[in-house]
Amino acid sequence: HDLRRADVKNAALPIYVGVGYYYQPTRHDKPYGEFVGMILSLCGVFNWSASADSLRIFIDKQPIAFNRGKVLHFNIEYWIKNNDSISSSRSWLYWYLTFAHELAHNLHIQHGPAHNYVTKLLSIEHFGAFMHCLRNDAGLDITA
Repeated sequence: HDLRRADVKNAALPIYVGVGYYYQPTRHDKPYGEFVGMILSLCGVFNWSASADSLRIFIDKQPIAFNRGKVLHFNIEYWIKNNDSISSSRSWLYWYLTFAHELAHNLHIQHGPAHNYVTKLLSIEHFGAFMHCLRNDAGLDITA
């Protein structure tokens, strides 16, 4: 993944862009705030450091997310193209499972049965914290 750091002032997390992509304030500012807020909440769920040394946001056509050297990367462009909403429990669940999947690469780099098993374990282990996050950080009514 050929990414370069974008020169964006006052960003909570650094933003990286792929070849041919640029940070466009009119396109990215509002979604960036929502997306980063959700990702930072998920850091709390998984007890993952929310620093630039362990977490990055990027803009590119693909992939959705990846783990390079125990630094998790999440694609805001995917969020925007899919019209994901911060108020959607489906969206929160999708990114929760994506986060667990990327964390599993810390133990098993390659995809396969062992990686899938660790992803499931992480998802189950942190589910209570995730439900708490949905109620408190996302403000979602999950009783229905």
